[in-house]
Amino acid sequence: MLTRHPRPGRLSPTRMQKERATLLIGAGKKCLTRALNCRLFLDNSPVSYPNAGNAAVEVPTEILRVIFLLCIGDPVSTNRSQKYPPTWISITYVCRRWRAVAIGFQDLWSTITPDLSPKWTLAFLKRSSNRSLHLHFNVGSPPKQTFRTRVKLGKKRRLTAAFVSLSDKTIKKILSHTPRIQELQISGNGTDVIRILKSLDKQIPLVSLTIRVRDGYDHHSSRNDASFAIPQTFIGGSAHQLRHLHCLSGLHFTFPSWMLASISDLTVSMDFSPYRLFAVLHQMPQLGTLKVCSMRQYFHLSDHGITPVHLNSLSLLVLETNSLDLYIALSTYLLLSTSVRRHFNLNLSAASVGGSSWNGFLTSLKAITSITPSGVQGLQFKRQHNSTCIRAWAMPAESLPIGSAWPPLDDIFSLQVQCTGFGCYSLHSSIVHEVSFHYLQDLCVSLGRETAKELSVEYYGGKDAFKRFQFSHCCWRTLFSGLPKVTTLRFGDGAAHLLISASYGTVTSPMKLSRRSFPNLRKVQVARGTLRTRTLSRWIQYASAPPENMNCRELRKHVQTLLVEQWSTDTPRGGTRDSLDVTEGLLIFLLHWRSKKTCVSELALPECERDELDALKLLEQLLRMLDWEVVLGAQNAP
Repeated sequence: MLTRHPRPGRLSPTRMQKERATLLIGAGKKCLTRALNCRLFLDNSPVSYPNAGNAAVEVPTEILRVIFLLCIGDPVSTNRSQKYPPTWISITYVCRRWRAVAIGFQDLWSTITPDLSPKWTLAFLKRSSNRSLHLHFNVGSPPKQTFRTRVKLGKKRRLTAAFVSLSDKTIKKILSHTPRIQELQISGNGTDVIRILKSLDKQIPLVSLTIRVRDGYDHHSSRNDASFAIPQTFIGGSAHQLRHLHCLSGLHFTFPSWMLASISDLTVSMDFSPYRLFAVLHQMPQLGTLKVCSMRQYFHLSDHGITPVHLNSLSLLVLETNSLDLYIALSTYLLLSTSVRRHFNLNLSAASVGGSSWNGFLTSLKAITSITPSGVQGLQFKRQHNSTCIRAWAMPAESLPIGSAWPPLDDIFSLQVQCTGFGCYSLHSSIVHEVSFHYLQDLCVSLGRETAKELSVEYYGGKDAFKRFQFSHCCWRTLFSGLPKVTTLRFGDGAAHLLISASYGTVTSPMKLSRRSFPNLRKVQVARGTLRTRTLSRWIQYASAPPENMNCRELRKHVQTLLVEQWSTDTPRGGTRDSLDVTEGLLIFLLHWRSKKTCVSELALPECERDELDALKLLEQLLRMLDWEVVLGAQNAP
């Protein structure tokens, strides 16, 4: 039998592995000895960090904490379908100091959201120490409809619903910290929610309670009874500190009277019974803020089924709905003081405008605006491709700052109505859509005829809207002729065409606006568009050599006539003019109202683009040649 021997000078595999291991061990000992020597040296010398001197690392702790809270944002708005670490955890990996500040900042870990895994939930409970807890979690099994369909590029995709519930073991550990619970938001099936609420039978410093019932959509919203009852032993049968109650899936619960008596902030959303809502409001004498949000379009109400409610402590009413009936019910049966701030947001269909409910809406709205101390001071009319949106607001009487097209929530009154419809300009318009477009103009005029000082108009129909459709200037006649108190007029998107509509339309379709339309107009603001230097230079050259025997007044009138004729001839049916060029439209508007002895003394172009830097100087030079002094501003928007 032949035996294979290794070649001379070559080691066997076993011997080679032993020698390699010996070399590695020796190298490891040398490295360990070197590291120990370095450690002894560093203990006797100051430590030098790699980020020493970095301004971001050396930010004071108080400022870092504020930055970390801003990084968190709204932790409840997450829609994840799986359990993860918090989205902001990366701030703890920047450097050692940031990590030390973040981990030691207890308020950073006091909010527990449904997207956290059990491991991170326990870590949050530990790191928050003795801080008040804000708990947001789901209980029970997910709803039956766990998938939704998204259509994209002709393909359908199934997406999992964002509902992940915690295990009973994790929930038990969370609820073991009941003395620290200040805010509780719970979502799940009604039976599971009641089970969790029953376990909270001791007095806790609960300030806010939010309930979302996942199976509540199966119940008819017209029912007057509730499907679930809050236990009498909830939080020990005493709610001295409970102030905020949010029912995000309707009123499917029966609340103890002692619980409702201390509520100062109530939010009700989704489908609910108006009868249940008024029954609950009768038990809230300290209610200060009421927010109602319902996407249901029809509410069948009877006059004998609802008892009026006196809410003497109410200071803010917010309503977001698709139903005029719900608005009429709240406006009629809620007896409020004149100092209550009212904010309404209505999203209506074209069919709901002009009927009996619309007449009731106008009557109720007129009664509300009549008791507003200063009336409606600002209006915004925005026309889009398939909808029309209006906004009206009234500021407090004690302080009347310059308003804006986006009124703040501190206004004493605000109304937003958005209605579907294509409007007059579209080739696909119908009678209903045209009527809704004009009805909203009539609404603006009825609200601000006597008091509105500010009007903002916008027209956005897409990039190719003016190429496909003809812009009907006559459709805007009601809006531009029914607000005589306006002193500030703003033009947003579509300013090139709206400036013509606000003067007198085109030669072929004149609107015949008189001086009574804007007799008090003093300030004009064009927020969207482009000023063309070439166009201004051409008209300056023409005004520099006018025809013989022409004074300034005749020159203005002559230039105005030429501008209108050029606008009409250069814009054929179907519209090919650049919708962003506001140069000639602005000149037509200014010269028209100058001829009506309505002198605009201030012209603002806050976001209007200019092809060259000297466009404003050229515009000012041209107006001065036409004997008109106007204060020009490029960035003096309010």
